[in-house]
Amino acid sequence: MKIEITINGKEVNVNVNGNLKTNNDELYTVKVIDDTTDKVMQDIKVKQIVCGYGYTFIITRDEGLLSTGDNKCGQLGLEDIDDRSIFTKIN
Repeated sequence: MKIEITINGKEVNVNVNGNLKTNNDELYTVKVIDDTTDKVMQDIKVKQIVCGYGYTFIITRDEGLLSTGDNKCGQLGLEDIDDRSIFTKIN
């Protein structure tokens, strides 16, 4: 899987440990794309992105919370220790 982040339609890059927060006039979108087929698996409208070493959290425009990445210690907040390759909703 690969992740593409756009702001107002323009692709951007985020370093390993980063934080992107939208202004009211900016539209952030995160797309999760299958490497082999280039099929868009997820297309998420974003309010804020927080990246750590090996994991990422997203707050969506509708105030949902999603996470993906390494989860060896349960850091994704999903009540297990399974790694995730797509964004999963945290309840």
